[in-house]
Amino acid sequence: MSPFQFPRQVPNRIPRLVAAQVVILGSLAPLVDHSWPLGLLVLDFALRALIAPRMSPLATVARVIANRLPGGPGTPIAYAPKRFAATVGLVFFSAAWVLHLFPATVAIGQALAAVVVGLASLEAVFGFCLGCRIHGGLVRAGVLREPPCPTCEVPHRASHPTF
Repeated sequence: MSPFQFPRQVPNRIPRLVAAQVVILGSLAPLVDHSWPLGLLVLDFALRALIAPRMSPLATVARVIANRLPGGPGTPIAYAPKRFAATVGLVFFSAAWVLHLFPATVAIGQALAAVVVGLASLEAVFGFCLGCRIHGGLVRAGVLREPPCPTCEVPHRASHPTF
């Protein structure tokens, strides 16, 4: 598989490990100059949502860690809902990054970043991905035609093989 292709599926432990890194970097942002942690998160979310997750530094670290865990990287889940969640995270972190540049809007930027960190905490600790749930709802409503993850209770198309 080319590093610039989106996988159809990813092992379930990798998104959780990416989320844990998002929590760490996002929590670090208010403690240091916001620009570098938020900039790194914007770049990483853009890579996972728009270019290819194999190019993501956080996904690369997660892949290395997951391969060393007992039981390996986990069971395959669909990537489409994770890509949707990464796109939402990209929008929020991009807005937070821009807002932190202006003194009058720093607090709003911090609040947006805190929302994503909170949602990433749910993914990292409990394996609950709100973006995946929203993606599943949009598929059920016919707004999106992509197959969601198996936990979203929407059947996959037969033409949706694993990578």
